[in-house]
Amino acid sequence: MKTKTLSLKDLVKTYNEYLKNRGYDRTVDSSTDKTIGITATKSKESTVIEGKIIDAEAGITQYTITWSAV
Repeated sequence: MKTKTLSLKDLVKTYNEYLKNRGYDRTVDSSTDKTIGITATKSKESTVIEGKIIDAEAGITQYTITWSAV
């Protein structure tokens, strides 16, 4: 069974859609072709999603998601 690998662009799109569906109305997407940079807030919650391509040939992407409530 072959697993489909998402491109970084697809991953960014997926996270933006997810945040919108969760009600995050203030989103800043500073992602590039090689990095993920999304910050979103709603009410008393915020999230930061950061990441980058570690090894393009091997398809390795590392990213961190930080959820916080104020």
